[in-house]
Amino acid sequence: MSLRKIVFILFGVIVIQFIISAFMPWTDHADYQENDRYSYYFYTDIDIKNAPRISDGYFFTFDSPHDEQKGMSSIQYADGNVLIIKDYLMKLGYHLFQAVPVENGGTEESWLSASGGNGMFYLSYSSNSTKIILTKVSF
Repeated sequence: MSLRKIVFILFGVIVIQFIISAFMPWTDHADYQENDRYSYYFYTDIDIKNAPRISDGYFFTFDSPHDEQKGMSSIQYADGNVLIIKDYLMKLGYHLFQAVPVENGGTEESWLSASGGNGMFYLSYSSNSTKIILTKVSF
């Protein structure tokens, strides 16, 4: 393949990327399922995408403060074993920073990266683990 053809293809890809990003709707908040490919691809942080599926009942949320593309990406489970999520966070290199009891006997935990990382995690769960939310806040 000639250099001219490669440059032409690369230019076309850049133009298409620009057009898509210029017209892509960016939202402050979104609730979506994994099969909603558009929202899943654009709004979900890679660490949330790779989070274990500890329940058959789960969905994703995205919140962006002030229309920034970085924000909070979450996965919410209907039930499951919270210890699997904690193990996942430790494998990513995060450690428990703080655990705070919340109403109804639940807990909210803050997890920080030992290496500084590009964000932090919040893990909240009810006392009987019927609602578990893993949120990553990107910096």
